[in-house]
Amino acid sequence: MQLLIQKMTENYAIEILCWKYQKPYDFYNHVLTSDAILELLTNKYFVVLDKYNQLIGYFCTGKSARVPAGERLDAYNGKFVDVGIGMKPELTGKGKGFEFFSTILSFIEENYNNNPIRLTVAAFNERAIHLYEKLGFVKNTEFQRGKIVFIVMIRAENKPMRKDQYMASKLTFETIDEYISQFPNDIQEKLNTLRAIIKDAAPAAQEKISYQMPTFALKGNLIHFAAYKHHIGLYPGASGVAAFEKELAGYKTSKGTVQIPIEEQLPSELIGKIVKFKVDENMNKAEARRKR
Repeated sequence: MQLLIQKMTENYAIEILCWKYQKPYDFYNHVLTSDAILELLTNKYFVVLDKYNQLIGYFCTGKSARVPAGERLDAYNGKFVDVGIGMKPELTGKGKGFEFFSTILSFIEENYNNNPIRLTVAAFNERAIHLYEKLGFVKNTEFQRGKIVFIVMIRAENKPMRKDQYMASKLTFETIDEYISQFPNDIQEKLNTLRAIIKDAAPAAQEKISYQMPTFALKGNLIHFAAYKHHIGLYPGASGVAAFEKELAGYKTSKGTVQIPIEEQLPSELIGKIVKFKVDENMNKAEARRKR
């Protein structure tokens, strides 16, 4: 998917303000007003288009990308380029976010002197957080506005991704084999070991690529994994992390995410237990849906 970036226009602004997201993402819905149109036209807003000039999404930089409550709580200290993004509702959750946001990051790197980048995301938006972590963002701080917790994430080094940095350079993958083949041999070996652990714990699960990450699914997604420069990311969802909080005490975790240092041995037994927990959880949910 070849993507293009252009300045915001009034027609695009109106279209974006009419987008409607399903719950819980309806938090991001806008209201079409003259003030809202003016906001998109007078600040640093851009649109992302496909090769047919169809609107894919938009982004903004600077103060418009910040949450006012975070500014009052000094969550935005330091010299960063703040970025906020929005993708067309019907395109979300379909594995297109990686290329969409990568295109935006490349634009920012080229136009903002390679300054470090910062973004803010609602803590419940695990799908977006997974994407940001995959592209090198880490949690810096958090704050709360009403009932919503926001996470501020930063990407300190805006350098092109390279295979020797343990980050795949290809933007899209069709299979797990293709994903793993992008890495050096030692990382491939570790990823294949992880893959085998998951297969052993969930032999009936199907392999696929979801959010451009290797994924195992059984009655819904069980677990994702990905390789980074300094760690292996394991994504069993919030319930998978919470259920094994004590066993995971030695690892860096966030809601739904476990980071295993790249130089450490994989905790095979623990990973297997997490996967089996997710299998039971998914099967129970499927059975409950069937009885409705």
